[in-house]
Amino acid sequence: MGISTWSMHYTGMLAFRLPIPMEYYWPTAFLSYLASFCTSALGLFVVSRRKMGFVRAFTASIFMGGGVAAMHYTAMASMRLRAVCHYSPALVTISVVLAIVFSLMSLWLMFLFREEALGQFPRKVASAVLLGAAIAVMHYTGMASASFIPCAEFPDLSHALPISALGIPGIAVVNLMIVVVVLLTSLADRLQKQKALLDELFEQAPQAVALMGVDHRILRVNKEFSRVFGYSSQEALGRRISELIAGQEAREEEKNQELAAAKSDVDGKSKQVAELQTRVENAVARTEEQRRTADELEAKLETAKQPPPTPESQGFNDTDAKELFGARDLHIVDVFDVDTNGETRRTYGRVYFVEKKLLIFYAFDLQDKKHNRAAAGFQAWGYREANQNKPESLGLFNLDDSSLNRWVLKVSNPRVLERIDAVYVTLEPPAGSPSPRGRKLLYANLVVPPNHP
Repeated sequence: MGISTWSMHYTGMLAFRLPIPMEYYWPTAFLSYLASFCTSALGLFVVSRRKMGFVRAFTASIFMGGGVAAMHYTAMASMRLRAVCHYSPALVTISVVLAIVFSLMSLWLMFLFREEALGQFPRKVASAVLLGAAIAVMHYTGMASASFIPCAEFPDLSHALPISALGIPGIAVVNLMIVVVVLLTSLADRLQKQKALLDELFEQAPQAVALMGVDHRILRVNKEFSRVFGYSSQEALGRRISELIAGQEAREEEKNQELAAAKSDVDGKSKQVAELQTRVENAVARTEEQRRTADELEAKLETAKQPPPTPESQGFNDTDAKELFGARDLHIVDVFDVDTNGETRRTYGRVYFVEKKLLIFYAFDLQDKKHNRAAAGFQAWGYREANQNKPESLGLFNLDDSSLNRWVLKVSNPRVLERIDAVYVTLEPPAGSPSPRGRKLLYANLVVPPNHP
């Protein structure tokens, strides 16, 4: 479009006659072409959007009409002759306005009604006529606004070229060639898009489709054909349909045989798996039995390793009573059971403690059938609060009074008593344990000042 506008101007200038020679400064002439090209590109870019309203059409018409006017007056500035050119401001304004108005009419006619299917070709012709009229009307109105006054000064003819009579066919041939190239390019692009669309429709067709030549040989198949018959495009190319169908039946028979063989193999494997599963279950049963036997042996061995209760923890006599109640630094500590919510329940025992001499631990209701403690051993442990990971066994409780369910433990080893400041009771095997393993039942902290007498 830009070169068409530019060539129309210089073709029109060939019809312009003055009694003096005229030449054209080619850098300025080329600049006028760039003005026409850029403004045409901007105008077409504006109207090429998916949606176009009046404002966008008017903006595009300003670019295109203004581009025609800019090209015209820039090209007029490239003239070199012994005369001075003057313009009528009114006619110049009219020429620019006419170019914009005709461009707006052309764009409005073509682009604002492009969604309508009817009358497309007449509308395109009318749009082209209006756009051509905009260029021609602007050109000749602009020429009418120009007046030339002779002068004695010779113009600078460096880089200036004359336009001869050969320029008319030259400009016409160049424009015709450009138009033909553009049309052929557009046609090729449209054909390419249509071909791509047809190829996509062919490949995505829901039915099996095969294209054949006059010799009934396959030229092309789609994806559904390949899926149904199992032949790729390269495998089906150049073969007859009858060959493919017969081959398909043979392939199906072969697949059936393969499936039967695979099924037989799977059945054999299933039997092997069932036998293996039975062996595994038997081995697991034997392992469980061996594990139970090992647990029993381990329990017996653990029982055999337990040290017998120390003589000092077997009872409480009159000598012990005198030692306790006659001491000036006697500690009496109540022992409480603590439930899972952190709240204390009734008293479960009492500790009588003389530092580095004697400890008597009374506990109540240790044997409780409700909590499965009837056949258990109740073992006491002592430790320092600063090192809770190394408790020492203080011995097993003895039943002191069955009617009161009262239990007693005595520790009189000074070295042991020197190393502990807290005691607790755990549920262990009847013969005791070398280390605490059962659940804690009672706890008492011995770090209290002497409170008796």
